[in-house]
Amino acid sequence: MASSDKSVQVHSIRVYDGTYKTRNIPYRIGDTNETIRTEIENYYDTWDDFHLIPTARPILTLPSPNTKFVSIPGKKDPIDLTEYLTGHATFGNRTGSWSFYTDVDYVNDKLGGWVAFDKQLHSLFHGHVGKVILSDDPAYFYVGELSVGEWRPGDQRSVVTIAYDLYPYKKDLLSTMELWTFDEFDFRDGVIMYLKDLEVNGTRDVKVFGSRERISPHISGSSGLVVYKYENKSWINYGNVPTGNIASSSSIIPRLVIDDGENTLRFTGTGTVTIDYRRGLL
Repeated sequence: MASSDKSVQVHSIRVYDGTYKTRNIPYRIGDTNETIRTEIENYYDTWDDFHLIPTARPILTLPSPNTKFVSIPGKKDPIDLTEYLTGHATFGNRTGSWSFYTDVDYVNDKLGGWVAFDKQLHSLFHGHVGKVILSDDPAYFYVGELSVGEWRPGDQRSVVTIAYDLYPYKKDLLSTMELWTFDEFDFRDGVIMYLKDLEVNGTRDVKVFGSRERISPHISGSSGLVVYKYENKSWINYGNVPTGNIASSSSIIPRLVIDDGENTLRFTGTGTVTIDYRRGLL
């Protein structure tokens, strides 16, 4: 388990264990009120735990767009149907790998030698399905599978490769049900949205700032509340606000989708309402 004291600042990767351990991981992770921050003690860090030194600053490849072109006989250019069904681009998973130098002294003195090190590395990372956070981008997490790849032995340092297959969107560490903190906020791309227990007395408009990942948020409130969304210069009625547990699937209104950019929801009635939403960015 990683130490909280980081005496050496390196570009490390944290792999979180916790709620989602099955291979059929729900890629909508973070859209319920599971608090990612509560798992802060349940992670392994490539530097703190193994002294793995990246051969280059760890980054994640961009996901490839899912494209669809249809050739029509007699037509010069194919028809682009990429956004025909969804109205927006969709993407495949992020795939790639990171390479790390090993610290020979640390392996021998702290990890019990190469056999023990190799066994522990494979046990914790190979086939691991969970959440990944880059130390250089701590406001977001990724979801998917890791695997330990090729070992390249050397006289002074060996090199180990860790491959990844991750959901295309990086998710906000904080949901709209959590208060933001200075250390966890992205001052470049972050948006402050605290949408828990909002009071409604007649009519209340709520701004929700969406992202590239189109998501139907979890919404739950008092009995009798009705929700509308402003679309195409008119208010669309999406019916009664669910009154059940915010974390349950019954709190999702499938037709109500948060689009990229500014979204305005209107609630009418009397009571309180909570919106649980996490942005997904590229």
